[in-house]
Amino acid sequence: MFEQKHQVKENSIQTTRFSAAQIAEMERSRIAANIHDDIGMMLIVLKMNLNRAIKNIQDPTLTKEILLNAHKTIEDTIESVRVISNDLMPHTLAKLGFIPAVIEMCEQVNTTNIINVRWSIPEGEFNLDKSNEIQLYWLTKEVISNILKHSHASTLDLRIIQDKNHLKISFFHDGKGITTSVIKQLSKQSKGIGLKSILGRVEALKGSLKYIVLKKSSKIVLWIPLI
Repeated sequence: MFEQKHQVKENSIQTTRFSAAQIAEMERSRIAANIHDDIGMMLIVLKMNLNRAIKNIQDPTLTKEILLNAHKTIEDTIESVRVISNDLMPHTLAKLGFIPAVIEMCEQVNTTNIINVRWSIPEGEFNLDKSNEIQLYWLTKEVISNILKHSHASTLDLRIIQDKNHLKISFFHDGKGITTSVIKQLSKQSKGIGLKSILGRVEALKGSLKYIVLKKSSKIVLWIPLI
């Protein structure tokens, strides 16, 4: 659709210096920071509130107020744990697999009203082992996230096609594209962490990644070998 009647600049990226182990370490660091900054702080507040309640046990009105605040902190902590747990392994991905999880992701993005996401995805599951399925899910999510952050697109078409040996995932959007030379520059900089993660996952999946810049739109194409 977008590629018709336009000249294109095609660039393919197949390797990167970031291994699957390095990407996993980056994710562990991010999650550890979330636990430390979010849950750690809530538990400190909860401890201080309970200590304050103990010191003021003779004042039932103040103690009740403190305990109500502590209860609210516990509820907030439970919600934060749920969010972090879902960040590690989304419930839909764990229970139903890649396709339902990707569809759910697209539906969630559409609720923002920032971009209109449409998808064309075959029914059933692909011949991927569980670890690769998880990697592919996060790779898809990171590509969409980058499009949302940087392209200023209003529409995004996600298409997945499977043949005998490969899985092809195409992201067509009407926003600003990016070239391979810029990708390489950003991947060497600290601000390119998200891009480094994308390239590392592509390498971990033994796949290839192509950026195609059209006249008024762009697309990103992933090829992932199947088992």
